[in-house]
Amino acid sequence: MAAIIVGIIAVGVSAGATEYASRQHQSPPASPPGSAAGPAAERPAASPGRHRAYASLPARPASYLGVYEGASPGSYQQVLQFGRATGTSPNIALYFSSLSEPFQSQFAAEAWAHGATPAVQIDPLIAGAPASLSELAAGRFDPLIRAYADRVASFGHPVIIGFAHEPNGFWYPWGEDNVKPAVWIAAWRHFVDVFRQQGADNVTWLWTMNLQSSGTLPISDWWPGASYVTWIGLDGYYATAEDTFNSIFDSAISTIRRITRDPVLISETAVAGSAAQPGQIRNLFTAIRHRGGLGFIWFDENTPRGTWRLDGDQPAIQAFRQQAARWTIEPVVSQRSE
Repeated sequence: MAAIIVGIIAVGVSAGATEYASRQHQSPPASPPGSAAGPAAERPAASPGRHRAYASLPARPASYLGVYEGASPGSYQQVLQFGRATGTSPNIALYFSSLSEPFQSQFAAEAWAHGATPAVQIDPLIAGAPASLSELAAGRFDPLIRAYADRVASFGHPVIIGFAHEPNGFWYPWGEDNVKPAVWIAAWRHFVDVFRQQGADNVTWLWTMNLQSSGTLPISDWWPGASYVTWIGLDGYYATAEDTFNSIFDSAISTIRRITRDPVLISETAVAGSAAQPGQIRNLFTAIRHRGGLGFIWFDENTPRGTWRLDGDQPAIQAFRQQAARWTIEPVVSQRSE
C-alpha cells in the first residue's frame, strides 16, 4: 500500500487510503475452487539455474508486534523510537511501495539487524498511475515484478508481502468499484507465480482485506486459493470509543474461517485517542491472545481521519507496555537457501 490504511474509520476508508491519496498528490504516483477465477494453479518451478531463497516464519499465536511509521522506508529511526516508547522490540516493520519502486534492501537489512521482518504492501502503481490488473495478469509488467522478486530473493531472509491490498474497499483503483474479483485474483496469482519463478520462496504472502469497508461483495469473492496465501491480513481500526475487537473483527474472522484455517495477522490497526484508548488497547492485546491470532501491526501515524500515534500519551503507552510484556515477541526463523 502506498500507505497503511489508517483506520477504516466510521465511514469505512482506511488509513492506507489516506496515505495513498497523499502519495498520489506527491508523485506524478478469492475465489474458491471452481469459481470464475478458475482452479488454483500448480506451484511454478524456479527458472533453470536460478538461485532459490527459502525462508519461513513461525505461526505462533501472540508473537508478532509490528509497526508502521511514516518515515519508513526512508529511515528506521521512528521504528526504534516506537520500540523505546512502548518497551518493545517490534518484530515486523511495515512500509508501502508502488510496483515501480525497487524492494528497499537497506531498510530490510536494518529491520533484520534489529530483529524485525520487513513487510511490504505493494500497490499496483507505475510512476504514480494505476496499472491495469488484467494487463498485469497477462504478463505486461513481468520485468518490474521479476526485478522486485530478484531483490527480495537476494535479501534471503523472510519478507512479508501483500499485493493490491483491501480490494474489497472502494477507495483504491484496484478496489471493488473498479476491478472484478476474477481479475484481481488472476493478477494476485500471476504476481505470486512470477516471484516463485524467480526463486523468491522467502516470501510470506499476506492476503489483506479491509473490515470496515462499505463493499457489497463478500470477502470470500476475493480469495485466490490456499496455495497462493500464507497468512490472512485483516485491516481494522478502533475509530470510536465504543469500538471493540468483537465489533471490528468478529464477523470477518467467522467468514475467513469458512474459507481457510490460515493464521490471521491484524495487518493494520490502531486506537484513536480518547479516554477509552487505554482500555481499548488492552482489549486489542487480550482478544488477539485469546483467539490465537498471530499479533498485529500498529499504524503509528496520524492522518486527517484519526490521531493514531502513541507519542506523549502516557496512559495509552503504559497500557501498551503492560500488555506487550505478556507476549513472546521473538520469532524463530527457519531458513535455508540453495
